[in-house]
Amino acid sequence: QLGRLPRKIQFSVESRIELLPREVLAMLRDVGLTSVTVGTETPSRETLLKYKRAPIKDDKQSQFVDLCRGLGIRVVAGFMIGFPEDTRQTIRAVLRYAKQVDPFVANFNVCTPYPGTGWMDEIDHLVADRDWSRYDVYTPNLKYDHLTPEIVRGLHQECFRQYYFRWKYVQKNGR
Repeated sequence: QLGRLPRKIQFSVESRIELLPREVLAMLRDVGLTSVTVGTETPSRETLLKYKRAPIKDDKQSQFVDLCRGLGIRVVAGFMIGFPEDTRQTIRAVLRYAKQVDPFVANFNVCTPYPGTGWMDEIDHLVADRDWSRYDVYTPNLKYDHLTPEIVRGLHQECFRQYYFRWKYVQKNGR
């Protein structure tokens, strides 16, 4: 119909949190931003440095989630488990950290090196399964120092179950 304004386009972005200050988030929200995907990965500074990832100083991730929530923007945070040196305790520490940061969506990915990447070259000797059809960030495919693939799979399921089936999450997001 003539004379009707077009609906606002809704979109999402993927970024590092330090690239999205409040002013930028507010402007993007005003033109249709509904969600931001960030790679939170792990609270372990040692693990991040070992795999050449940039740690975020202090607790900027929780502050970022709170800022976005206040602006009406949902945060999708990617957390990584199943590093070769992980233990039950380190994986559960990632889950505790996810609950602390408290994004709208917590996606727990199992570390998966892909063929042709630098990380695959770096940890090729730790690859236990070369059935590339199983490389989906949900299937453990590595040799672990302290765990079995079955234990990693169970802890992966536990992360999702314990994150989403808690009263605090349902209260905030169950509308």
